[in-house]
Amino acid sequence: MVKKNNPTQQATSEKTGDFKDSALGKIQEGWKVVTVGQISSRVGSGVTPTGGQEVY
Repeated sequence: MVKKNNPTQQATSEKTGDFKDSALGKIQEGWKVVTVGQISSRVGSGVTPTGGQEVY
């Protein structure tokens, strides 16, 4: 674990090589950089159904 205000201390995973370089900097091994659009779907207007409907 990295303690605040100690720039010389590295995360345990980084010491053991569990991180890799990416376009965003170091990320955990097994992770990949993607866009939000690649991992989510568009949420509509957020309109609540008319009262009394069983769709909640």
